[in-house]
Amino acid sequence: MLKEIKLLVANLIRSPKDQKLFEEIRSKLANEAISKEERTTFLQKSHTKAVGAHQIELAYQLLKLAVEHDPENKELLELAADYADNDLWNGAECIEIHKKLVALDPDNEDLVLKLEDLELEASAWERLLDKFISEAESATEPELASHMFFRAAEVASKYSDDLGKVEELLFFALENDSSNVEVSKHLATVYRKAKNYKDLADLLIKTSSLLKDTDLIIATMLEIVELFIEHLERSEEAIDFINKILEINPREEKAKTLLVDAYTSLGRMQDLIAFYEDEIKNSRNPDDGIYLQLGMLWWKKVGDLESAEPYFQKLRKAEPASPLLLNFYGEYYKANSDYMRHVSLLQQAMRAVKDDPERTIEIARLIADISLENNPEKAID
Repeated sequence: MLKEIKLLVANLIRSPKDQKLFEEIRSKLANEAISKEERTTFLQKSHTKAVGAHQIELAYQLLKLAVEHDPENKELLELAADYADNDLWNGAECIEIHKKLVALDPDNEDLVLKLEDLELEASAWERLLDKFISEAESATEPELASHMFFRAAEVASKYSDDLGKVEELLFFALENDSSNVEVSKHLATVYRKAKNYKDLADLLIKTSSLLKDTDLIIATMLEIVELFIEHLERSEEAIDFINKILEINPREEKAKTLLVDAYTSLGRMQDLIAFYEDEIKNSRNPDDGIYLQLGMLWWKKVGDLESAEPYFQKLRKAEPASPLLLNFYGEYYKANSDYMRHVSLLQQAMRAVKDDPERTIEIARLIADISLENNPEKAID
């Protein structure tokens, strides 16, 4: 069961916005055959993988799911509280998590004081907001002004529903210090919530040039590419960023997947074919799926049966009775007026499905039809 869920989590990390997939993982983890300890350990590891992929919101979701299954785990609660407080700026959730921590350890003075500070901040957030804005506006140093606008944005995000105000304050913070990556990170979160894809893409492009960590650069560029392809109809520009990613890490699988998406959306079939052919050249043991993709591209997209045939030939040994393969060779041999080889292929396929009466009859009828069309006497035999 956990192996199946592990695969789902891997897919979720590649598509972190897929809430349906997340709910499927939640449902499968509720299986009584999985112990609480197994669930907790699995979700902790999944959370770590999400962090490694720089998917902080997903990491927080996975962490909260772990807490659901292990509600008295102080380590998980403390980590969740840190995310809510510092990364996601969710004041209400941060307070609720600290209440749970204090309930588990009421004699812990640090936890009690932290909860009191949070509740005081929540009750006086409007005064704090005005104070931070006033200090920002009166600051003579741009860095100080940026810091105070940032603090004001944090308070507004934690305790109000005014996303526009948070965006405005973060914009002012960035205006005063354009190199502040932390400000950019939170502004990007606001743009995502507002579905402001154009400004998000522009911000991420600027941010990517300031980053030093290679993995974070790649993660940022991947998001830019997804925005260009999925929301902004800028697939040509997406390809430029994909090429930059592959220069940094030629084995980045998500970049390759997005390159396929970009070429497909632009109808650049020859480029897509060249990409798959390079994948075969650079692989010691190419996956059959690549041969199938190449065969289908030459056949269905380019209309070149001769170029498609060598790739379908690679698949014949593994799946001699595949309906797709039989359909291709039906067209291929007809175009070449080579009915004898077509019949021979179908006879091999019929032997491969000898234990399946329905498929055997289906293929036998095909052989009869082809023989009747090309050699009536043979068909009668």
